[in-house]
Amino acid sequence: MSEICFFPADGADWYVTEFGYSAPTTPRTVGPWVRSTYILHYIIEGVCHCDDFDVGAGEAFLISKENLHRFRLTPPYRHYWIAFDGDHIAPFLSQWNIPLTRHTRFTVQCPLLAAATLEQGFKICKADTGSDAPAKSVLCALLPMLGVTEGELLYNATKTAALFIERHYAHDITMTQVADSVHLSEKYLCKQFKKHIGVSPQQYLIMTRMRRAKSLLGQSELQVKEVALSVGYQNPLAFSAAFKAYTGQSPTEYREALLPEKLNRQV
Repeated sequence: MSEICFFPADGADWYVTEFGYSAPTTPRTVGPWVRSTYILHYIIEGVCHCDDFDVGAGEAFLISKENLHRFRLTPPYRHYWIAFDGDHIAPFLSQWNIPLTRHTRFTVQCPLLAAATLEQGFKICKADTGSDAPAKSVLCALLPMLGVTEGELLYNATKTAALFIERHYAHDITMTQVADSVHLSEKYLCKQFKKHIGVSPQQYLIMTRMRRAKSLLGQSELQVKEVALSVGYQNPLAFSAAFKAYTGQSPTEYREALLPEKLNRQV
């Protein structure tokens, strides 16, 4: 089910052209298409699956005009959207430090208030669609509630993904599981990981495992196969190959090289 209030462009500095509500009862895909206005979406219930990230209940995302976009909706799902444009959109949005990038995702500081504001404003607009003033009032009330931007969310998601790896490196985890833990696609997570951490998630997993392996080899009497199992390798030969590729030494050579140092500390 979808309901839309349409408003004529009035040539003002900025104006609203649509205020809509959607609650699909079957899965649907929106786009891919390009719109000639900016569109702010607010999720009441469910998850909106965009190409690069998921947006959940209590979150919002802004799509800039003239940008190709597509997203999937899976019931139970409810969301509102407001389409707006004008010659002075950039300075208008800059009041709340909202960037006009291709897609921007936001957390919302007061989700219950945001939902109530949208619901009440939509009722008013349906009763009188002759003016976009009620819709503009809703947008002006909603924008100050937008908190963390997409860039901050992605940085936080990257740190969360790194923490997931650090906590689960001893298991046979996949990059799909890492990406799912922060609701990003594998490709997009890899891009953000390289941007914020400098390596891919797979490389970070190897680094985490090898750092732990070096510690176990140097500070314990565990056999190499036991070290391998302790850092997520079921096959000791695969572990030895990965360790040598990372350090330039086999696990045994690494441990033997540490013996003089350990003896010196004991003297």
